[in-house]
Amino acid sequence: MVDGRVYVRNDGGCSCRTWSLAEIDVQRESDLLASEQKAQETYCRVIANWNQFAVRYPSDSALDYRDFCRFLLDIYTELSRAQGLEEA
Repeated sequence: MVDGRVYVRNDGGCSCRTWSLAEIDVQRESDLLASEQKAQETYCRVIANWNQFAVRYPSDSALDYRDFCRFLLDIYTELSRAQGLEEA
């Protein structure tokens, strides 16, 4: 997607066939691509928040992978709740 428009390129590495816009549901693909872009932007913000947290963490203490995973689980749980996506 470029500037909100779906494009199909045939130089992307698929050797089995070529694609055209006439063969796809442009609205569905546009919605999926917009959703993926939003998820990537959210991920970048989450990681930026982690990095800010880690920089401010006391230097005499250590953060490990488990801390990072816990941070991700907590933040994505908060985001899900804020979006009304809580599990029933």
